[in-house]
Amino acid sequence: PTADRALRVATLAPDGTWRDLDRLPGLSEFFPVDVAAADGVLYVSGRSPETFGLFAVPLAGGPPRLVAGDPRVPPSGVVLDRATHRVIAVEFEPDLPRWELVDPAHPLGRMLARLLAAHPGARVRLLDTSDDQRRAVVNVSSDRDPGRLLVVDAATGAETPIGALCPWIRPEALSPTRPFDLAASDGFALHGYVTTPRRAPGAAPPPLVVLLHGGPHGVRDTWGYDPEVQLLAAHGFAVLQPNFRGSGGYGGAYQEAGYRRWGDRVLDDVLDATRWALAAGLGDPSRVCVAGSSFGGYAAVQAAVRAPDLFRCVAAYGGVYDLTRAGDAEQFRTSRILRGYDRIAMGDDPAALRAVSPADHAERIRARVLLVHGAKDPIVPAEQAERMRAALERAGNPAEGWIEPREGHALWDEAARERFYGRLLAFLRRNTAPLAPSGPRGDRAALEPAAAGTR
Repeated sequence: PTADRALRVATLAPDGTWRDLDRLPGLSEFFPVDVAAADGVLYVSGRSPETFGLFAVPLAGGPPRLVAGDPRVPPSGVVLDRATHRVIAVEFEPDLPRWELVDPAHPLGRMLARLLAAHPGARVRLLDTSDDQRRAVVNVSSDRDPGRLLVVDAATGAETPIGALCPWIRPEALSPTRPFDLAASDGFALHGYVTTPRRAPGAAPPPLVVLLHGGPHGVRDTWGYDPEVQLLAAHGFAVLQPNFRGSGGYGGAYQEAGYRRWGDRVLDDVLDATRWALAAGLGDPSRVCVAGSSFGGYAAVQAAVRAPDLFRCVAAYGGVYDLTRAGDAEQFRTSRILRGYDRIAMGDDPAALRAVSPADHAERIRARVLLVHGAKDPIVPAEQAERMRAALERAGNPAEGWIEPREGHALWDEAARERFYGRLLAFLRRNTAPLAPSGPRGDRAALEPAAAGTR
């Protein structure tokens, strides 16, 4: 990219010299996908004034041509001919995934069309093909099904099952996830997903968990099977997943709208989505918790700072709670790229960062707090959790939680995951119980290392 953020493209000639192509007129936010050399075409994912899409750029020069487009989101997947690299189909996911067939007469195009017809309401992904493209390995999944692997004959459409990714899962027993769209309080268009637990018709609204993704930039929640969401729904919680501004997957403007707005405008989106869900009857307004990991952990605690009366409890793993110390991890100290990213995405004004750091405003938090952190986290040092714990202790609202001695920025060890989710569910149940006329809303425990013997 150049200084004005336009992408310049060059081709390498057989004699080893590079030839600059014209700047791609009318396109922005794009990157190369593949080259169909025999056709003299470069495929790019980008945005024109009218739409996001996949565009074909003539290598000999000339304007880009729209191959497949969606006004809401860039492409999320593409199927290419293995030999010619021509585009066969393009996937978009504005809310639910959809495929646009570019070459429906191609054997893989016909196969994809048959699969979509045979599995309505599912996500269909071509994982690989044989060298002659007569057979393909396909994953068919949904919001309630982690996926089933099939070998599909491109000519006949015959499906040979390989197996289920999680054969112990019964999709019919799980809860549906549906997309939502809403206008934020400043008019910004927001998107996300909500999962409601199975319950009897006419039952009272369930407790609500607002589950915030990490990142926040370049990351988004999508429609599909999410084990964390289904775990919560199986235990009676509705789950709200807002793709607040700053999230990836919706184009550059959507993502950049969250730059340097982590603690205010991004959090306004979280609060707007929560209040929308409660007004729609998706959850009980008196039994709301917020949870997340990484940036989601930060946002969960900051949400309780911003709206002290909205949330009964907060659960956070691996969050950063003092933004002025966000660059303390070794990989940030030694990487100019990461330090530069922090300045762009988060900002570098200490006063502004302190204003949106929950560790500096713990006295505003009324919710019960669960803080869990990996002792070997290379991205967010465990000291962040200790700072937040100490701030809550000083504010008279001591946190529950523990330090996982062998985990990093995510929980990979099965025993650690079992421990975390078991204690998380207990914490959520305890703090979303119907309120008594008076009395405390939950027990409290000090932040302490997990006992080594429990691993």
